[in-house]
Amino acid sequence: MIADSAAIKQCAEALARLDVACALAQLAAERDYARPHIDDSLEFVIESGRHPVVEQALARDGTPFVATTAICRRPPAPSRGFWLAASG
Repeated sequence: MIADSAAIKQCAEALARLDVACALAQLAAERDYARPHIDDSLEFVIESGRHPVVEQALARDGTPFVATTAICRRPPAPSRGFWLAASG
């Protein structure tokens, strides 16, 4: 048994990771969470963004959560910096 303890530990850690991944996948399906789309642009766009912790806390109080859209873009040259537009 002691000789196999490293293998048992490694198996338990792999099962724990799989358990967490499955639980998060199930939660994402139940609550309609979306996976982010990542590209090479300098844009940061959140469409109808939700925060899972805030959304659940508000739901406990019966307060509706309002999804928010936020866009962060870099303006064309010669301007420097970024601008942010938010709605929701």
